[in-house]
Amino acid sequence: NEAAARLAALRADEAPAEEVDALRRVLPREEEMARGLLSELAGLEAKMARECVEFRAQVWAVEGASVSGSTEIAALRTALPQESSRMGEPQQRCLLHEERQRTVLCLQQQRSLPEPGRGQAAAQDDPVMQGSSQDDAVADLTSALHRQEAEVEAARQEEAQSERRCQREAAELAAVRKLLADTSAQGLQLDQEAAEATRGLRERLRQEEAAAQDLSSRVAHELRQSRSEAEAVAAQGADLRLEVVRLQRAVEEERAAVVAQAQIKDTDLRLEVVRLQRAVEEERAAVVAQAQIKDTVQRAESAEVLMLRSSLLQEDAACGRLRRELLVHGLLRAP
Repeated sequence: NEAAARLAALRADEAPAEEVDALRRVLPREEEMARGLLSELAGLEAKMARECVEFRAQVWAVEGASVSGSTEIAALRTALPQESSRMGEPQQRCLLHEERQRTVLCLQQQRSLPEPGRGQAAAQDDPVMQGSSQDDAVADLTSALHRQEAEVEAARQEEAQSERRCQREAAELAAVRKLLADTSAQGLQLDQEAAEATRGLRERLRQEEAAAQDLSSRVAHELRQSRSEAEAVAAQGADLRLEVVRLQRAVEEERAAVVAQAQIKDTDLRLEVVRLQRAVEEERAAVVAQAQIKDTVQRAESAEVLMLRSSLLQEDAACGRLRRELLVHGLLRAP
């Protein structure tokens, strides 16, 4: 508005040269401010683009962590049946050992029982053979008993070791199952937290993208508005420059006209002064001639001569006054 008012004043030929110079100084500053605003808007757009890229990278990192956690949980769930089968092998070995021990006990019981037909028939046939056979049977039974006792002791030790090993493996299995249960619970919790975090990050990303789009639209609108204003200012500056050039030309023409008119007036005044000087000189010459004639013709008339002298003095005084006035007005140069 101010520039428009100044432009209207310039067009109305009411503004002095100082106003024109001030407008010349203001226009580059306005153009520099418009360029600074455009660079600032470009910086804001670049900053918003960098923030969007960083936020998308954070979302992708969280999604990658969630996928890796799900993969670990799936691997633990796959390894659980294998651990269970591996822990079941000691139990099977314990069952086999118990079955073997029961078989040994059955054999011991069968060996400890005498055969009903064989012993009685041998005793009835030969008493010597009956005694020796009984001794051999006792020795065989004793050795078999010792062997069985050794086997039973070895089986008991092996059973104790197997039982301890089974207890240790059962405790390990329980610890592994507890660890797997805790890991599964933690995995589910991590899945839930990752899903919530992913939803929150996606929501935030949508909000940030919406805000970025809004800001980008505002920045684009402001940029277009600033460009239109800059173009208007540039067009107005061009108009002002043309108006300044026109005013400079008008001022120069007016100055030339004033100088020419002053020169014409000076010439006229000088001619008028010369004419007046000639008229005064002619008048003075006429007065002197008339005085001489009167002085020559009427020397006797002293009163008239004195009167002519006084009139001559008056004319001289008038001429002097006229000369002083011309000198005062600058129409006559001093001798």
